[in-house]
Amino acid sequence: MLATFTEELDKIAPRFDIRGDQVTVLRSPSEFYETLKDKIRKAEKQIFLSTLYIGKTEHELISVLGEALRAKPELKLSVLTDALRGTRETPSACSASLLAPLIEEFGPERVEIRMYHTPNLTGLRKKYVPKRINEGWGLQHMKLYGMDDEIIMSGTATTSSPPPK
Repeated sequence: MLATFTEELDKIAPRFDIRGDQVTVLRSPSEFYETLKDKIRKAEKQIFLSTLYIGKTEHELISVLGEALRAKPELKLSVLTDALRGTRETPSACSASLLAPLIEEFGPERVEIRMYHTPNLTGLRKKYVPKRINEGWGLQHMKLYGMDDEIIMSGTATTSSPPPK
């Protein structure tokens, strides 16, 4: 029965066979954040971050990304955040504002910023629904962080601050 189930899953999504000794469990948000910064600093070819948003207070993470890009001219960065959460400016800078200087400094050939916008929020709905409520129509909420051939799958955001208000 289980074999049949996994065969069906194999038809719709890839499977990655790994051993238990290839997995490290990070036990706290602070351990996750320190590990993320360490892996970014050690990346040689590529970094990708897929996250709901980059926290408004995460200047340190942006600095670490900038340092890594400056140190390794071949390194590329790709970021995917949610467009609704990632462009909320009030009361301080949003993900888009925090990430924009990386594109300015390193160019679009090395830094790619993408923002997912739900197709369920358009027209009059988008025009009149308040910003905090509009997220109810859908968000990009993955928390995947990749550096070269390693990946961190997380349940926490890249921030130590609470979600934006």
